[in-house]
Amino acid sequence: MPLVAALGVAGSGPALAAGTGPCPIPAATLEDVPPLPALSALIHAGGKVTILAVGTASTNAATPSYPNAMLDALRARFANTSFDLVIKGARGMTSADLVPLIKEGIAAHHPALIIWQTGTVDAVRAVHPADMREAIDEGAALADDAHADLILVDPQYSRFLIDNTDLRPYEDILQAAALSLPGVALFPRFALMQDWAETGALDLEAASPAQRPQVAAQLHTCVGQALARFIEASLSHASGGHGAG
Repeated sequence: MPLVAALGVAGSGPALAAGTGPCPIPAATLEDVPPLPALSALIHAGGKVTILAVGTASTNAATPSYPNAMLDALRARFANTSFDLVIKGARGMTSADLVPLIKEGIAAHHPALIIWQTGTVDAVRAVHPADMREAIDEGAALADDAHADLILVDPQYSRFLIDNTDLRPYEDILQAAALSLPGVALFPRFALMQDWAETGALDLEAASPAQRPQVAAQLHTCVGQALARFIEASLSHASGGHGAG
């Protein structure tokens, strides 16, 4: 079964369904999703939505990438809204490295939504957690000043990464930022991929070398579809204007 069908990506009518195929979305992923008021206002008005995705290797994967899979799902779900996607970043960039790209992207494209994938490079390079938090605060302030919503995307789940890197302080920073900063949400990519790996739904590290390109492509598609569901869940909670910064 194609992954898009398995995840229940709908057309312009019914909502996106979680699905029971090879990449089901655990209910916890869509619980307590904070509102995205800037995005909600544009979608409900049928306006043009620009999304800025900033990140490292997984954000910038050639084909497919999870931001592009997300875009396809949003376009299918919200047929009356025009979506544009701008992707910035490169392999090996820390949170601090990505802040100028957020600033440039806001100035050039005026996004309603910023998706910021970060944390892995900081952890691998043992960036001081306080320095990462300072960068996250700076990026969030840029988004808030621009009246854009911000979704943080945490690291991918990887047994190798867990065995060789202390991810916990960096995950804590992302979670704390989402809880304390206005207009900021955290998409739990790590927990989502861990669930898929532990249930056997989709496990890149368990795949044979010959299977890995296909499994990696499936992972990007599934993460993008889940992110679209996360965004849709946020819209039902949005009301009023953008939070004050």
